[in-house]
Amino acid sequence: MQERPPQSPAPNRNVAENGSKEGFAADILVIDASMLAYKSYFGGDGNALRSENGHPTGIYIGFFNSIHRLKAEFNPRRILVAMEGDNSWRHAFFPAYKTGRAEKPNDFKAQMKHLPRFCEAMGWSVLRAEGYEADDMLASCAVQASRRGLNTIVYTHDKDMFCLMGDNKIRILQTQGRDSFFVDEKTVIEKFGVPPELVSEVLTLAGDTGDKIPGVPCIGPTSAAELILEHKSADAVMALLTARFEESKLKMAQPREPLKRGKSDEDIAAKHEITVQQLRDAWILAGRDKIGVPGIGILGEVKAIKMVREFGTADAAFKNIKDNFELSKKLVKLHTEAVIPDEYFTQPKGPDRAEALRILEKISANAAIQKFHRLYPENGGAPEVDRIPPKEPAKPPVGMPAPPEPSARVLKPDPEPTQMLLF
Repeated sequence: MQERPPQSPAPNRNVAENGSKEGFAADILVIDASMLAYKSYFGGDGNALRSENGHPTGIYIGFFNSIHRLKAEFNPRRILVAMEGDNSWRHAFFPAYKTGRAEKPNDFKAQMKHLPRFCEAMGWSVLRAEGYEADDMLASCAVQASRRGLNTIVYTHDKDMFCLMGDNKIRILQTQGRDSFFVDEKTVIEKFGVPPELVSEVLTLAGDTGDKIPGVPCIGPTSAAELILEHKSADAVMALLTARFEESKLKMAQPREPLKRGKSDEDIAAKHEITVQQLRDAWILAGRDKIGVPGIGILGEVKAIKMVREFGTADAAFKNIKDNFELSKKLVKLHTEAVIPDEYFTQPKGPDRAEALRILEKISANAAIQKFHRLYPENGGAPEVDRIPPKEPAKPPVGMPAPPEPSARVLKPDPEPTQMLLF
């Protein structure tokens, strides 16, 4: 396939051009729990922190410090933490999804077990629903908040979230050390070659080795970006490949005179140790200029022969390409329908002071305890954020559908008897 040089995409005026945080008043701060847990545990000496009785505490301390730092910077009315739900639907239909990753340390897993209870005690409501991954919960929160007219900051380093940046009520926040910044369109274009709203289209074609998303054979990130800029969507690219495949089949089926020069089909097939029919099927995929067969434009002859050997025919090989494309499209797609209770958007929430202090004392977080007393004085009533009067939820903008009816319940942390220790 002849690929034109990438064109400069038109700028999206809804996305801040320089990542500036000025002028964006956050109603909601929603946090990617897995990302922050990794940063807390593996960053600095987080994996070495222990309570007086020897339990690991780096993730809890990291959450406490990081979230309060962001709270001080942005003063959101509500802080939510998105976590992985059980029985992900992506794993259900594609068991290889995200396999092969390194096993998490036991200390890490031990803290993640109690993290929902820790977050709820601190006043950070947990978003978790059966079948949904954390990125689906992040997207559901941001999109549904936007429909209510609320500004949302999504704190994540997940590239799948970039597609939300076209909404002027959503910002993607990332951090480097103690510095925080909103991801801007220029940064996304420099990294992926396309504007934010097209990143998922690139991932559909190129796949994602880290998540085991297959993509389309022989299309890497650079060529995927070029194709998406030219054809605007992954579906349009696949439609073009399909049209060229059908054209190549028709060309190959036409009778032709033997070439007067060069090797015969039989000689070439013998060289590759395949039948003449397999060779011709490979040419349907790869193309053969000498006989006017264009091919689908993404496979070389060697790769095409390998696929025909594996799948038997050109039809079966191309079906595999299309199946992988459809699978990748499903895996990449963010789901925003996991319904979040209204109060998560409309009612500010402070910490459960007694439970929060009990936990902080249990993990020997002396500095955090002192900071907690300063932020939430015992005789000062509710924390400052709770004294901000709640906003009335805005009506959806004209042409924007209303928030969906509940269909996927957000799960609360499993209750524990009060006499049980946290660890």
